[in-house]
Amino acid sequence: MPQLPDSEVAARGLLNGEDQPGDKDECFFKAAQIAWAYLRAGHDIGTYTEDTLLSDYGAVMVDLLGSEREARRTLSNVWRNWEDQPEHWQTHGDQEAVKAAARKLLLRLMVADFGTGKRAVSLRRTALALVDVCAERGAYTFRCAERWLASQVGTTDRNTANRWLSDLERVGLLTVITRSRRGGRSSRWVAIRLDWHDFRRAQETYQLSKSPDLTLSGVPSVHTVVRHDVFSTSRQALGPVAGWIWVLGADRSSKELAAILGVHRNTIDRAKAALSASDLSDLDALAERLGCAGHRARIQYVHDCAVDDDRHQRRQWWADQTAEFDRIKREIGAVMLEEAVRLGATRGQPPGPDPFASID
Repeated sequence: MPQLPDSEVAARGLLNGEDQPGDKDECFFKAAQIAWAYLRAGHDIGTYTEDTLLSDYGAVMVDLLGSEREARRTLSNVWRNWEDQPEHWQTHGDQEAVKAAARKLLLRLMVADFGTGKRAVSLRRTALALVDVCAERGAYTFRCAERWLASQVGTTDRNTANRWLSDLERVGLLTVITRSRRGGRSSRWVAIRLDWHDFRRAQETYQLSKSPDLTLSGVPSVHTVVRHDVFSTSRQALGPVAGWIWVLGADRSSKELAAILGVHRNTIDRAKAALSASDLSDLDALAERLGCAGHRARIQYVHDCAVDDDRHQRRQWWADQTAEFDRIKREIGAVMLEEAVRLGATRGQPPGPDPFASID
């Protein structure tokens, strides 16, 4: 019996003999459909492989591919292809329950104590960006590559984003997991603690959760603040602090907002002034007027170009290594051939006079 929840109707049907593949290509695609279901359920590659091979689908797969060894190799490749995707995620339970818990965590992060100054702003930005992924996808475990993290946070410096991630791990919001991959490589994953609380801000959290405005519209506003160019780090944008004030309520005093967000009162006053002078009813039009439209897309483009450059450099390195290996092999072959010719010529000569003949 497949170890899948009843909601995975398509994958369970395939394993039980329904809609079987007719050729090798179709076999690969249907194996990917089953792998995706096992990933959503939180299983590992071993469970996926054994369940699939022991099922009716596995028998058909072995017949199409010619051997169980080839079937196992195909299943492994399918699993790795899914697992290596930067946007891959795992639910480990009810997807809607994860989304609801992540939305509540977003509100708690709005008033959490991350210290003061620029570091506090950076940590809150990073925490909100990662938990927003949970709220959007219904998952709390996902792969977190360096450049992907930097693009989510909105920075071109992946080393800085890595430091922020390490700081969030130290405060207990998440756990960084390293998983081995093929070829000795490894991938970095994060597991978000959806039950995380900052008990130093318990009163603020309680008041925020009871606010009728935020209960109805606060979470969409948090998502907008995290993702929209108007509240990005562009010099022309209103900035993330302005977005947080927009969610928490600009009618709060500057002193109170400064204490919650860990920034100077002057920063709060400037953000309030920018908010009051802006029309927030159409954020896309506002981004165009401010000149910050496309800021996050440009950051993503920078990281995409860097990934392409890395890939090109790796391919060029392999090409250079292969050329150097071929050159050395040719040189060694030439030396060996020359030595073989020399030895053959020496052995082919007639023997000289006996050096011990004069002793007699």
